[in-house]
Amino acid sequence: MAKLNGSNLTDKQDMFCREYIVDFNATQAAIRSGYSKKTARQQADVLLTKLDIQEYITNLINERKEHTKQDGIDVVKEIQAYVNVDPKDMFEEVEEEVVKELPNGGNMTFLNKTHKPKPEYMKYFKAKIVHGKLSWEMWNKEKFIDMLAKCEGVYAANKVEMSGTMTIEAGTQLIEASEKLTQALERLNK
Repeated sequence: MAKLNGSNLTDKQDMFCREYIVDFNATQAAIRSGYSKKTARQQADVLLTKLDIQEYITNLINERKEHTKQDGIDVVKEIQAYVNVDPKDMFEEVEEEVVKELPNGGNMTFLNKTHKPKPEYMKYFKAKIVHGKLSWEMWNKEKFIDMLAKCEGVYAANKVEMSGTMTIEAGTQLIEASEKLTQALERLNK
């Protein structure tokens, strides 16, 4: 695999960086890269504090943007659509035929009204079984916004370098993040 300009990254670290930019989930990236499930979170935390790993991830993101000719506008559109949709509009009422067995051996059929996500909104839901019944859970909007912020470099803009070797993450201010997202939305509307 191609390495970052003479980087000393191991193959496993290189794979971690490449997996991390898939979904920005450090723990899962560590697992997919071959780190133990038991220690993946700790390994990911350690890896993300290393300057050469941070630089390589930034280069991979920039390289991906160049190759796809995309600067996050599609991501912004998708997240904006998800965040702005009214949950009431995401569901449709459906009638299901339910057959219940009676104690005397007969059957009773009735219609049960329920709601399920409309097909165009299915990507915003995950299905799960609760008490033997299928139910739908919406994806966490905060995670979508967090992913957008990572893609747009909101967090990277809040790093402070000291003595050229140590990077300290400054707390992301809500106002700064809001301004960055507003800028992204303005680019979207152009």
